[in-house]
Amino acid sequence: MKRLLMGALAALSLAATVGATAAPTASATDTTVVRLLSCALGTGSITVPAGSSLAVNRIGYAEGSYGLINVFLRSQTTTLTIDRNGTTSVVNLSTDWLEPEQIEGEVWWIAWLPNPMYTLDPLASGESLALTFDTFFSHPLLVAYPPVGPTGDNGPFLINEDGPFSCLITAE
Repeated sequence: MKRLLMGALAALSLAATVGATAAPTASATDTTVVRLLSCALGTGSITVPAGSSLAVNRIGYAEGSYGLINVFLRSQTTTLTIDRNGTTSVVNLSTDWLEPEQIEGEVWWIAWLPNPMYTLDPLASGESLALTFDTFFSHPLLVAYPPVGPTGDNGPFLINEDGPFSCLITAE
């Protein structure tokens, strides 16, 4: 799992989508971009300005071949769970993946969610919501990146889930 996260972070970095955990967009001061993966792998929580609309940025997945990324697409079920004010909503994102692209050497990348980003209504001061992004597979998924080696960091190994990645967002 750690290797997947590192691969996803590397791919995100190459795709120029990783940055600060939450930052106002340059074009709209009323929108705050929530970098869900950065938040989840960091402290697991962030604060945002009260009254600011929220835009959740892309999360991606990378594999060592075009064939493996296609197996990922065919076998995944991806959800975004939103817990807000005692109400839980589960959004099925399984069909919201972009086309795979080769990003370097033999590494293939796929991003969830085209622009615009997934948006959420503003939070009032002191209000919180929790986001959880999770991907399950219908069968164990082979993970392998070149160079595959004895350390196991680049595979091959099997996974049943990638996630969950959770972030608690509080308005101040």
